[in-house]
Amino acid sequence: MDHPLIQNYPLPNHMQSILQACSSANLASLQTLLKPYNYPPTGTSPTWCESDTSPPETWKMVTVAITHGHIHILAYLLTLYSRGGGGIECDPVIEAILNNPDVQVMTLVHNHSPRSIYYTFNSGETLLSTACRRCQYRSQSDPFMSKMLPLIHYLLDNGVSPAKHVHDRFRGDSALLPAVQSSLPIDVIEKMIRCGAVVGVEEFGEAVGGKRIDVLGLFMEKGVFGGISYTELCDVARERANGDVNGEIGRFVKRGVRRRMWRDRRDLCLSRLCLFRSI
Repeated sequence: MDHPLIQNYPLPNHMQSILQACSSANLASLQTLLKPYNYPPTGTSPTWCESDTSPPETWKMVTVAITHGHIHILAYLLTLYSRGGGGIECDPVIEAILNNPDVQVMTLVHNHSPRSIYYTFNSGETLLSTACRRCQYRSQSDPFMSKMLPLIHYLLDNGVSPAKHVHDRFRGDSALLPAVQSSLPIDVIEKMIRCGAVVGVEEFGEAVGGKRIDVLGLFMEKGVFGGISYTELCDVARERANGDVNGEIGRFVKRGVRRRMWRDRRDLCLSRLCLFRSI
């Protein structure tokens, strides 16, 4: 099926043909169609103002190639951009990656443009937080999840921070919140904690409301809490534990708080003892 860029826009015939070559994975045809425009195989990326005689902008071709999963077409198109150039980092390309998650595609784009994995939309949402949010209301058996979860791991493994951030005038949520809301597997949550995610009221409350005992245990054992005291965690558990008829979650959190407070006091005493001995 044709990409919306081909279906919905009245492009001149030669542009339609070029985009059709991208969508049909016809590399030879694409190279032939682009040859009259004197594309260098590498080097600086040309800036186009589309006209009746120019090719479509490269981001459109890249978007079509990603949407249809044509790795070899994408690899060729990326040679038309200067390496590290900003043209590849735009909403349509990142949306195509999110709608068609593929680690191989992300690797190609990342290798070409290292900043791409840190992409932030005008709303303040990052590529990582949006990827987590796209998993909401999906079961773990959904084929989409088998592709999106490796993409999320790739972003974390390559240094994308799940912590809260400020973008222009907007303060974006941490990726941890949509990860918990989307009931992502515990290995993703744990990796986010290792990568610097801070547990706040919302993240903890979502874990309580979702009855994620595994996530609550992780938070109590390894989490760094921000803007909330240990004693307030019990209040959050009481307020958000809807349907916890037997009080299992509340008791679990209380036990976790006691263990965490004891551990923190022990660690403080040990650090003071080490400091005293070093004097």
